[in-house]
Amino acid sequence: MYIEKTNSFFPFLRIGSYKEPVNIAAGLGIVGAGFVSLGWPTPANIIWSVSNLILVHHNYRIGQKAQAKMFSIFAALAIGGIIRYLYQNF
Repeated sequence: MYIEKTNSFFPFLRIGSYKEPVNIAAGLGIVGAGFVSLGWPTPANIIWSVSNLILVHHNYRIGQKAQAKMFSIFAALAIGGIIRYLYQNF
């Protein structure tokens, strides 16, 4: 596997390339899944709302409109989970 040399501490991000937001969003998605596995769905929904919006933007930009629609729905569900939490607890 070839990894581009960059000035970044994290070479897998490939700073400046189209893959950067996907890698960040994937990392956020994994962190969100970790929160769910610990029984904390609200932080997961907050993280997923951000990561899904990144993926909506990325997929729309590269012409994957069906993927962008799918991540729009995921983002809406995550935001709905945040709103539900706020409604029940405040």
